[in-house]
Amino acid sequence: MKTIEYYYSGKTEFEEDDKLFNTYFSYPALKSCDWFKAMTVLNPSLPEEYTKETSEIKKSTFLNRFFESNMINKKLFAVKTAKSCPAIIDHLNHCLVIKAPCEFEIEFSEETIEYEISNSSLMSISHHPPVQYKPKQKSKSFKTKGNIFGDYLNTKIVFPFIFKTKKIPSTFMQPFFHNPDNGLQVVQGSFMKDFSKNHTFQINMFGKRNTNVKIKKGEAIAYIWYPEKVKFARSSTPLSSPFMTAFGKVMTTDHFK
Repeated sequence: MKTIEYYYSGKTEFEEDDKLFNTYFSYPALKSCDWFKAMTVLNPSLPEEYTKETSEIKKSTFLNRFFESNMINKKLFAVKTAKSCPAIIDHLNHCLVIKAPCEFEIEFSEETIEYEISNSSLMSISHHPPVQYKPKQKSKSFKTKGNIFGDYLNTKIVFPFIFKTKKIPSTFMQPFFHNPDNGLQVVQGSFMKDFSKNHTFQINMFGKRNTNVKIKKGEAIAYIWYPEKVKFARSSTPLSSPFMTAFGKVMTTDHFK
């Protein structure tokens, strides 16, 4: 299991590392997924006699009698739930949940955003103009194809962290199994090769034009997926500029140039 070091610097004082890490992150995602934890592996409608039976032949016979006696449509009845799905289990076991460290609100207008943060020492918010996600119009007569983000505006949520990953690839994703539709959509992206050595927490997201999004403290806002199980350790090295000098101010768009 590889170790990822995280660098932090901010105004808020945390008593211990776990408290700091748990304010922003949860890992693995499986442990904090209420939807997953609330389910049983088998359909809760199955009688106890079936769940205790060890013989597969007797289980099959029992199921047929169960369907007949209760007039249940086999096609609409699932014996197992998503809790036994290996793809979901593996996914949640490799995802880091990024949580809102405090309450914040974003109002998306036609071209810009306005926002409020309950504790500006924990996070900051900025905005990329729509043109950065808009294909160039080639003709006044014909609309350019490919502008799939025409109904959305960008916002960037920034945390005062840098993760040293030693080239472990990672991908930003929507927190599908924690909070699938909170009004913000994660702009999916991956860190590969040299970019995966370390990365700052600048999460690009989309919100629909003319909407208002309110996020509560502790609410999942994104996943980061890793291809392997990892452990996290706080580094004693102080976070250096230019990240901290820009934190709390308007972030640059140099990486788009």
